[in-house]
Amino acid sequence: MRRWHFPMVIIALFALTLLGARTVAAQGEIRLNLFDAVAEPNPGAPTYQVKLYFSLLDSGGNPIKSLTADDLTLKEDGQPVPVDSLDTIEESVSVAVLLDTSGSMAGKKIEAAREAAVEFIQNLKEGDRVAVLTFDTRPAIQIDFTEEHEAASQNVELIRPTPGGATCLYDALFQAVQMVAAEPVGRRAILVLTDGVDEINGRPCSTHSLEDVLALATNPAHRVPIYPIGLGNVVSEKVLDRLARETHARAQYAPTPDQLGALFGRMNDELRSRYVLRYTSQAGGGSHTLTLEVRYRDIQEQAQIAVDFPPLPYFILFDSPKDGENAYKPLTIAITVGGEGASIKKVQFLANGAPIGEDSDPPYTLEWDPTGYPEGTDILIEAVLQDATGTQLARSGVTIHRVPPPTPTPLPTAISTPTPSMAAPASAKSWWATLTASPWGPFLLGGISLLGMALLVFILVGARRRKAREAERARQWEAKLQAAPQAVETDMEHTMDVLAPSSEALGVLVVLQSEDPSMVNQRFEITRSVTTLGRKSTNDIAFPRDMAVSRQHAVIEERDGRLYLSEAVSVDEHGRPRRPTYGTFVNGHQIEASVLLRDGDEIQLGKRLRLRFEAVQPMDSEEDRTIDQGFTDDDRTINMG
Repeated sequence: MRRWHFPMVIIALFALTLLGARTVAAQGEIRLNLFDAVAEPNPGAPTYQVKLYFSLLDSGGNPIKSLTADDLTLKEDGQPVPVDSLDTIEESVSVAVLLDTSGSMAGKKIEAAREAAVEFIQNLKEGDRVAVLTFDTRPAIQIDFTEEHEAASQNVELIRPTPGGATCLYDALFQAVQMVAAEPVGRRAILVLTDGVDEINGRPCSTHSLEDVLALATNPAHRVPIYPIGLGNVVSEKVLDRLARETHARAQYAPTPDQLGALFGRMNDELRSRYVLRYTSQAGGGSHTLTLEVRYRDIQEQAQIAVDFPPLPYFILFDSPKDGENAYKPLTIAITVGGEGASIKKVQFLANGAPIGEDSDPPYTLEWDPTGYPEGTDILIEAVLQDATGTQLARSGVTIHRVPPPTPTPLPTAISTPTPSMAAPASAKSWWATLTASPWGPFLLGGISLLGMALLVFILVGARRRKAREAERARQWEAKLQAAPQAVETDMEHTMDVLAPSSEALGVLVVLQSEDPSMVNQRFEITRSVTTLGRKSTNDIAFPRDMAVSRQHAVIEERDGRLYLSEAVSVDEHGRPRRPTYGTFVNGHQIEASVLLRDGDEIQLGKRLRLRFEAVQPMDSEEDRTIDQGFTDDDRTINMG
């Protein structure tokens, strides 16, 4: 026997080593569950308030409750977005408890299930809602959602298994998802206990399938997490794991009935340890993908979820006057309307509740004189969108201050030029006399003269150097033009495309994204040497419903067969230059000067309008784009004042 001791010890140590390795690896894991996401338009603004509900578990399935916003990175459609807040869910929860009452649950199983379910319900907090369902050959609602926890517990105490009853699990889950979907988003769940599989006499028991349940539970309009608990060794772990995984929940297993109490208690703790993340989105309506990355104790985990943004309702932004602005002379009321809804018939303008005018064509403006109101008073200017029946679609306003006109600045008194007959001031005489009388006077005067001559020489040399640099840049430009290779004609160029531009086109702009759905995929040919872009209808290419685009936003110029994009610069009432509010971007980089456009460039005007530039003829290499740096500042921007 002794000869076997040593080998057995070696085997035991090896097994413990493997077990220890698996345990250490498991301790380095976390699990991120994204339950739901919902986007709601912010009233009166072109933005959404988005809520993302999630939980984080350690390798033992225990909730991690110490997360902060610094531990998270949130991306919307692949682009990082700032997190406004991160909180644990303090609101009430809604849980549907499903208990298997098939014939195999008789005896200790049903007793332990009742005891665990009652304890789970009694540990719910005030305001939490619970429903109890049972299922065997068919599902049955024992009590609908209620805040009366004692009544629900008493109902559970009366549950008994059905002799000979089968396990129609999928029908019960399908009905439970329909019930729970009506409860608040992010705070709802299904807890289901079963000891078998969905079958009767070797065939499916339910009329619904597992796919039916998952399709309903994962639908963005419902999204209900399902937490299965498998009792015994007959359950299908493959089915229960899939239910949990695809609904962003967790499956647990109890080999014996006496373990049910601990598993139900763990579920109560997990439901109380969910997080809600909030952020503000400037994306348009439609489907978007959110990616949440978590860093916890040097461990990273990420998960994705799709969320549908509803169409933005109509909103109104005042372009002028701005809120709090002073008014002392006639002014222009101008608004931008965004969002979607019924057809707009007109916009009515009000001052302190009284109508002052209306406009029926975008862009909506009104010339108005506030000087009839007393000085020192505040005036509330409102714009009201109305449909053909006069129904209000949206309303917004700003407050301006009626002030007296500014006091004119007196003109400076004319200064007479002294004549030879006029006597110089006494102070000048004294200064000159002192300087000439001093023994250092001639040296000081000579030094001043030399300094003036040096400054003049410096200015002249700098001017000659600038001219030389400009001549060299012009020579390089001509050399590049002469050295440009001739385009090689291919068979593809003989293919007639249905979207081929006309012979007059210098280039084409394709709308990729716009707040006006009807604009998306539209193509605009550039046929003029100067083409203006903006929100105002007088532009060559107008985007009237893109509120983040300035009235006169950008200009495309043709120079020597190439197209250059620059911002339109206007002048405000004080004579200062004014650029587009939300900027202009080419391939994600904000432009400050004129930029040479190349085939495939993506242009962004403001925050959301995206265009693709398509060149009619091949463009130069990326290196040639820098040639434009030789233009002066006057060449780089177009003054629209």
